[in-house]
Amino acid sequence: MVIMFCGHADFQKNERLEFELISVLDKCIEKESCELIFGGYGNFDLFAFHCGLKLKQLNKKTKLTLVIPYVDAKHLPLSLKSQMGLYDEIVYPSQENVPYRYAILMRNKWMVERADFVIAFIDHGWGGAYQTYLYAKKKMKPILNLAETDSVFF
Repeated sequence: MVIMFCGHADFQKNERLEFELISVLDKCIEKESCELIFGGYGNFDLFAFHCGLKLKQLNKKTKLTLVIPYVDAKHLPLSLKSQMGLYDEIVYPSQENVPYRYAILMRNKWMVERADFVIAFIDHGWGGAYQTYLYAKKKMKPILNLAETDSVFF
């Protein structure tokens, strides 16, 4: 199973959401091995990655994959560069002909196409995370929006 994450850059983490996310991931992984794919930008991506790291300590069947939008490291944020060694794999979807300003959008679409399940935190209707969420809905991917739940439904 491949699980991807999308959420707002201004996301604010809390212990309840961390517990819920780790619980959801644990339920998914108990059935089979799992690859978690991350975009690596913004607070929600960072939050999801840290939850993935915690889960990996408990379950070795978890693979953590970073999907980068640019092949050149100069366009990656410094915070992301410092964490790159913590991922099991770093993937660059072939998008050489994509203009720089569309690279993240195209990378996000690539991630949706590859995902079996999307975990999101979408609480407003604008921005790149929201566009990715809409694309996942259009592709009829199963989605859990943590912003809409009071508890885990698994």
